[in-house]
Formats: sequence, C-alpha cells, structure tokens
Amino acid sequence: MLFALCLIAGAWLSERTTVPSLNLSVTLLTLAVLIRSRAFPFHCWRLDLFDKASFGSAILFTAPMSGAYLCMRMVLPTEPDWALHTISVLSLATSVYAAGMALVQNDGRRFYCYLFLSHASLVLVGLEIATPIGLAGALSMWLSVGIALTGFGITMRCIEARVGRIELNRYYGLYNHMPTMAAFFLLTGLASVGFPCTIGFIAAELLTESAIAISPWIGCLVVLSTTLNGIAIMRAYFRIFTGTNHVSTIPMLSQPEEKFAIIVMALLILGGGLYPQPGVKSRYDAAIHLLDNYHRSTPHPHDTHSPESHPEAPQLQDTVSPEGPKPTPAAPSSATIH
Repeated sequence: MLFALCLIAGAWLSERTTVPSLNLSVTLLTLAVLIRSRAFPFHCWRLDLFDKASFGSAILFTAPMSGAYLCMRMVLPTEPDWALHTISVLSLATSVYAAGMALVQNDGRRFYCYLFLSHASLVLVGLEIATPIGLAGALSMWLSVGIALTGFGITMRCIEARVGRIELNRYYGLYNHMPTMAAFFLLTGLASVGFPCTIGFIAAELLTESAIAISPWIGCLVVLSTTLNGIAIMRAYFRIFTGTNHVSTIPMLSQPEEKFAIIVMALLILGGGLYPQPGVKSRYDAAIHLLDNYHRSTPHPHDTHSPESHPEAPQLQDTVSPEGPKPTPAAPSSATIH
C-alpha cells in the first residue's frame, strides 16, 4: 500500500513545475524503488511473504525484480544525483547484509529469500553506476539472476514437496534419491554467483569491473557479497544432499515434467555462458540507449568532428561579399575567385 501511494504521488508530482513539488516527487519515487526492491530497512515484508505464502507464489512475485524496472524507467533518466546515490548506497549495504544473513539461516525459505534479496540489490548497484559497462552488467545480471534463481527456487520447491519444509540445521542426504535435482540445484546456485561457463559469469565480470572502476571499495563489497552468497549456496547443498543416508519408502526421482523444466533451464544457463555474445550485445545496446536518455549525458569527448561538440565554432560559408572575399584564419579554400 505504501509503495503504491509513493509511486502514484511521485509520478503525479513529477508533472508539476514548482521546485518543492519536484523535490517531493524525487523523494517519493526513491522511496517507492527502495520499498519495491526490498532494500534495507524495507525488506521485512518479503520475509513474511516467504514464510506465510506458498513457495511457488512467492517465487513468481519476486523473480521479475520489478523494483529494478521501476528504477530504470522512472528514476535513472530524470532524477538527481543524490537520489541515485541513496539507492546505490542502500542497495550495496542490503546486498552485503542479505548475503551474510543467507549464510546463517536455518529455514530453507528464509535462506532463499535473503539470497534473492542480495542478488536483486546487486542489480540496483549496477543500474546506479550509470556507465555503459555498469549498466550492461546490471542488465545482464538482471537476466541471469532471474533465470538462475528461479530455477534454484523451483528445485527447492520440488524438494520441499517430497520432504516437507526444508531445515538447514540438519542433514538430509538426498543425493542418492534425486541426483538430477542435486545437479540442477548446484548448477543454478553457482550460475547465480557467476560460475564460469554459466550465464551469470559475464554479468558478474562486467558488474565487478565497473564497480572497481568507480571505487575499489565498492568493488570489494560487490566481491564480498558474491563470495558470501556462494558459500551459503554450498552450505545448503551439503545440508540437503549429503551428510547421511536418507531412508524413504516412496520413490523421490524427478517426474517427467520436472525433467523437462530442468533441461530447458539448464540449456538457457549453459547456452548463455558458452555463447554469451548475443545477450551481452543486446544488453550493451540497451545500456547505451538508457544513457542517451540520461539527463546528464554529454557528447563523447573524442567526437571532435561533430558540430554539436564545438557549439562555439563559427560556421564557414562559401559566400562572396561585394568588397571581395573575406580572409579567414582557417586554411585557404581550394576555390579561386576571378
């Protein structure tokens, strides 16, 4: 409710021309982005969603990462620097905080919630860097995280349907009963943190490179967040699939429809990692388009041949006055006047 009010009021005030209205519009739209993106301290409602709603419905609600879309369409093109810096700082802090919380969770749903929150916050960090490489990395991570963590959540939902709600303070030893699920769990989890040959590798590389170019400290925090997420994923894998021999009186092998979903998503993850050029190029083109609409965009410093890059330069015309040709400091024209 608060998100909808902030969004509608901010969009309405953005059409006004008075300075107080525009400042209030910026504040409300920034608040709407933070609430919808579940940035700290507005993340608690998402934990309640995963605790009390069905796992599948919660995944469908969070996977599109609509907060990043709202930021890209309504905040990035027009809002001032302080709004972008506020979102970037809170998103970076949320990413590290959520990664650390995912590492110590004992409930499977809360672990997944914090894991997704950390990755979604990294997408916002890339969007606020506002450079071609940073935006391309953020858009690529948006796509890769959406695919990888959706598959990761589907795997956890399938396991939950067989053994009940997952508790990460005990070992289940399910590998012998569902080896396909174990492999897909590991594939999707590692793809989300940028494992080589997966769709997340190029996205993580671009985002980290652009963050380090802005500030080494920001780059270190991005790497720290990704590292903690990777450790949390491996901890969950060992808890669920290793550690003991699980005894079951019913078969737990993957069903045909589950195998179909696993194969399709595995192909997307591995195909995007082994042949990333089309996806990266489309994301880079989108980043250039966004920067063209950015309110601070300026001509390229090396574009010395464009008339717009030198507005103060006089325009020379081949005209002859009655008194004869006017000498100019430029090189002499090749035309000769008789």
